[in-house]
Amino acid sequence: MRANQVAVSHASLNSGDVFILDSGLKLYQWNGKVSNTYERAKAIDFVKRINDMERGGRAEIMCVDEGEEGENFWSALGGKGNIMSAKEAGDDQEAEKKFSQDLRVVPVTMTSRSLEFGAPLRPVKQAMLDSSGLVLVDTGREVLAWVGKGADKSLRSAAISIATNYLERNNRPNSTNISRVAQGTETPTFKDCFPDWRDAAVHPAPALRDFSKPVSPSVSQIKQIDSAELASGMVSRAPALPPEQKRAKMMKEVAAFTSKTGKVEVWRIENFDMVPVEPSLYGQFYSGDSYVILHSYDDARCTTFPASSFVAVPILTFISDPLSNAPAAVKHG
Repeated sequence: MRANQVAVSHASLNSGDVFILDSGLKLYQWNGKVSNTYERAKAIDFVKRINDMERGGRAEIMCVDEGEEGENFWSALGGKGNIMSAKEAGDDQEAEKKFSQDLRVVPVTMTSRSLEFGAPLRPVKQAMLDSSGLVLVDTGREVLAWVGKGADKSLRSAAISIATNYLERNNRPNSTNISRVAQGTETPTFKDCFPDWRDAAVHPAPALRDFSKPVSPSVSQIKQIDSAELASGMVSRAPALPPEQKRAKMMKEVAAFTSKTGKVEVWRIENFDMVPVEPSLYGQFYSGDSYVILHSYDDARCTTFPASSFVAVPILTFISDPLSNAPAAVKHG
């Protein structure tokens, strides 16, 4: 049993299957009236994975049985209409067989002069995903351009155009959906294409320096910061002061940051390691990645002081924007 994406329409529903309607921060599980218990249980697991991995656990999950849909469900689906019977939808085993026949991994080789697509590989295996390059995962209904973390910059930037070229060479409709998937940000739907998919073992985070003690007599104790201070990139490092003096000190730091004085350094986190970002790419952030941003400037208390106190800033956007008003429907069964 696997999930595959279908059109966001009442015409995609049938009484014999279970469907997931992804409407951003609302996730609907629609149960056909003759769908079985196993399909419903697998769908619950799938929709929870979407919420945990792509919505940070913030989405509202709603289970809807056929015949008990509310107006919000039909509105998100694009309108109410007739539902196919299980017989009209066809045999699940036949649909699964066709999906397996269509599913393939296509290696990509690109040089400054040519673009070549290797022979399609099937049955698909996770080991076919080369972290140093780009491959296309063709499901028959859509093409997913998977980009490895070690892929050349030219491959990363050309992922969508490469997938478009692939469709043109194979005389596929221009309406075929194309998506870019970065290594480490794979969605549950993507992973479901690989029967042998295994998430990488979780490595323990590196030990963090204990900031609870002063680094030197001239630097006061680092204190835990609240979200407002983090958003400003400023931390009050002085001992307890009257509100006026505390505000004055913070405003000096704000001025140092906004006037672009001092030095800014940026690192991207890869496998819990800090990888420097080229200065020419400062300001460009990729969904699914986390960054460390350090702003250092001259201060009377010392030669150079890190205004951000070495704060890691996670970028919490997604390949498919969870706040988008454009819903997506996924069939499970």
